[in-house]
Amino acid sequence: ALVYALVSRGAVVLAEHSCAAYGNFIPVSRIILERIPPQDARMSYSYDKYLFLIYALRSRGREVAPPLTLVHSLVRSFVRSRRYAFHYIVTQGLTFLVMSEETYSRRNAFAFLEDICDRFMAMFPAAQIQSANAFAMNNDFAPVLSNQMVLHRPTETLPAPDSPRCAFLARLTSLLPAALDM
Repeated sequence: ALVYALVSRGAVVLAEHSCAAYGNFIPVSRIILERIPPQDARMSYSYDKYLFLIYALRSRGREVAPPLTLVHSLVRSFVRSRRYAFHYIVTQGLTFLVMSEETYSRRNAFAFLEDICDRFMAMFPAAQIQSANAFAMNNDFAPVLSNQMVLHRPTETLPAPDSPRCAFLARLTSLLPAALDM
């Protein structure tokens, strides 16, 4: 699934949207934005929540031994951690970035990015984009990001007609009317 998306001009975020209630993906995305070269490109990065958390603690000068509660929460975080991927397209000085679960296909992630790139360019004139302050387009474009993230959500694949799962579902469906009459 898609978790977070943004549009930026260099490191200046113009619009963003998140489908997640919590996570450290915003600071991670800012670090990635700082490292993306300005040339037109498309790229993907893998990201492990636990490894980034350790890196973030070290980069903020907290090399001293963390309290036991923090170590415990890091271990719990590691056990429950998911792997994510950041995909981005840089075009005309703009970066279109999306964070997805690692299982989400690269092809679909780049299809999403191309879609929001086209929509963003159609919605805002170049002069407005070049002079915009941080989050200047957020009110107008965050809903577009939200809608497109929903539309690009993967659909659940149906079982093959001859699979045991399909046979089980067919049997279950045939029993349902009798069960409802009880």
